[in-house]
Amino acid sequence: MKKTIIKIFIILSFVIFFAGFFGFGWYKLLNLENLKANQNLLQGFINSNYFLTASLFIIVYFLAIVLQVPSALVLTLAGGVMFGIVGVVFVNIGATLGATCSFLLARYLFQDSAARRFGKQLQVVDGELNKNATSYLFFLRLTPVFPFFVVNILLGLTNIRLWKFGWTTAIGILPGSLVYVYAGTQLASLNSLADIISPRVLLVFVFLGLLSLLPIIIKKLKQFTS
Repeated sequence: MKKTIIKIFIILSFVIFFAGFFGFGWYKLLNLENLKANQNLLQGFINSNYFLTASLFIIVYFLAIVLQVPSALVLTLAGGVMFGIVGVVFVNIGATLGATCSFLLARYLFQDSAARRFGKQLQVVDGELNKNATSYLFFLRLTPVFPFFVVNILLGLTNIRLWKFGWTTAIGILPGSLVYVYAGTQLASLNSLADIISPRVLLVFVFLGLLSLLPIIIKKLKQFTS
C-alpha cells in the first residue's frame, strides 16, 4: 500500500510539472533565439562564476532529463555556448546521471506491472540482453532514431544491470554530445536547429550504431551455419 502511494505521488508530480511547463508556456523559453539573445549575459556570468555555473548547468541538465523536458538539444548547445568544447564533459555528466535516474524511476514505477502484462516478451528481451547487452545498448544510444527518454524508460523495464546501463550510456552518447556542443561553439552561424546535423552526419551515427551490432550479427551467422 505504501509503495502504491509513493508511485501515485511520483506520477502526479510529473503530471503537475508538465501541466505547468506547457500551461504557462515555459517551453517557449528553451529555443535557439533565446540562447543567442542571452549569449553575452551567460558568458559574463561564467567568467566570474565558472565552478558555480558548471555545477548549476549539470543540475539543470540532470533535472531536464529526469523530468523528460523536451530541451536536451538546446541545453547541449548551451553547453557549447557557455563552456566551449569542454562543455561536453558537463553535458555528459548531466545526461548520464539523468538517464540513470529515469531508468531507476521506470524500474520502480512500472517494471512489476510490465512483467505481469508482458512477462513472456520481457523474458525474451532479457535473455537477449544478457548475452549481448553492450552491443544493443551502444546501438540504441548511437542511432539517433531512438528518443533518449524512451530508451531510458524501456530499459528500466528490463533486468539489465544498472552499472552496465550507466557506462554504456556515458560512452554511447558521447559522439552526439560532441557534435551538438561543437555546434554551440558556433552559435552565431546557426539559423535553426536543422542546421546542426546534416544527412551525412546522421548517416555516420546510423553507421556507428549498426557497427555496434556487428558482433551480434557475426555470432548469429555462426550459429546459423554451424
